[in-house]
Amino acid sequence: MKFGRRAFGKGLTAAGVGALIGRIFKPAPAAAEEQSVANGKWVREQVKKTPIVREVDVLVVGGGSAGVSAAIAAARMGVSTLIVEFFGSLGGNGSNGMVSTFCGITTTGPGSHAVQLVKGIGNDIINKLAELDPAANTTYRSPSYNPETLKRALDQLARDAGLDILYYTQFAEPIMDGSKVIGAIVENKGGRQAILAKRVVDASGDGDLVARAGALFELGDGLGHAAANYQASDLVFLVANAGSEYTGASLVTSAINACSDAELASYRITRKAVISGNIKIPGCFWFNWNNITLDGDKTDPDWLTQAAITGRDSAAGLMRFLNEKVPGMANAKIVGTAPKIGLRESRRVTGDYVFTKDDFLAAAKFDDGIGANAWPLEIVTATGRTFQYLGGDNFYTIPYRCLLPLGLDNVIMAGRFISGTHEALASYRVMGPAMVMGHAAGVAAALAVKEDVDFRHLSVSSVQNELIGQGAFLG
Repeated sequence: MKFGRRAFGKGLTAAGVGALIGRIFKPAPAAAEEQSVANGKWVREQVKKTPIVREVDVLVVGGGSAGVSAAIAAARMGVSTLIVEFFGSLGGNGSNGMVSTFCGITTTGPGSHAVQLVKGIGNDIINKLAELDPAANTTYRSPSYNPETLKRALDQLARDAGLDILYYTQFAEPIMDGSKVIGAIVENKGGRQAILAKRVVDASGDGDLVARAGALFELGDGLGHAAANYQASDLVFLVANAGSEYTGASLVTSAINACSDAELASYRITRKAVISGNIKIPGCFWFNWNNITLDGDKTDPDWLTQAAITGRDSAAGLMRFLNEKVPGMANAKIVGTAPKIGLRESRRVTGDYVFTKDDFLAAAKFDDGIGANAWPLEIVTATGRTFQYLGGDNFYTIPYRCLLPLGLDNVIMAGRFISGTHEALASYRVMGPAMVMGHAAGVAAALAVKEDVDFRHLSVSSVQNELIGQGAFLG
């Protein structure tokens, strides 16, 4: 479905919106007015008039770390901003994925002094967590938190910024004017709805909006749907009633190393590396350990369905291991599995520049850098994790050009699906750099609205200066 440029009427009244809808949606030919009928492998749908429910300056699709950072940034700059999110809270993997720590906030690895790289809005999120829960770790190197606290923190930051939110809303289709993305069709309990926007941010995690708008992308390592390899996916689970002697993943790792291969197989353990931590509640721990060994396209709804089922079944086996093999866990129980599959990789959208492993290894500092990252190349497979670090407090910067999808205008990207190679994604896919990219995308969107220019014609130095003024670290 496409809208023409005339969709951008200013100050429309309710009657004006109705008249506009009448002009845009022409009466369908008689043949198209027939009721939906099955015809071989497809169904002809009846042509519909979709009501325009919002007209905003900036629309952000997806409320994860990247999306919420983008939306807060734009709203704070005084442009009307709406964020749409499938779940009932912001935070993405940090809330609905139950990943209870932010990776990539500081420099890391051998010789590092933990220089903080994620500042600006990312810093505000960490500080708000500490305000709501003084027990939260605010050392910035590896902040940990209760996912429920993160939900409230982001709600409050959004409210204070004057951000408009639509929860329980699924993105369906982009609204196009040639190569320009000028809004989105969404679905929720209110039905099918249209949202028009002067600028759009795709922070969907998988590049859903730009992919459906026609952007070029690769899946996984780019070998094709059937043959593609992806970084492993997990389903986080939450355990309560751990004993006081349980101190974290080190105890689990010791127990795993003491088991024979046959014992590990009986518990369905494929990856000995355990990511775990307390969620600031005594006896409650999160586990990012539940490797989902299903092959397939991570954007395929059938794969996602089976992954959820397999993940819950696998978590039960891991819980049995914890009960039987780990001191202090005999009476512990699973009290929740994440409603969101933890995808480390799906689509990688081709942009104006493709960030590579060589850029990472060189700790490249780009003229159009909009933020810094030093998270290692963390390759997670079905059987293990490997890390390749930058030395000391070195870092690279993320090029603005990586946020611009080739062939599309009026839209900017933020999150793990930005333009980069399969190997390079292993560094910037975590939540710290997602906040960095989101902050930059939101600032760029607000400036593009105010200056009435496309993202490619926006002065990168103006984006950089605004980010620095807002406390971001650019290098």
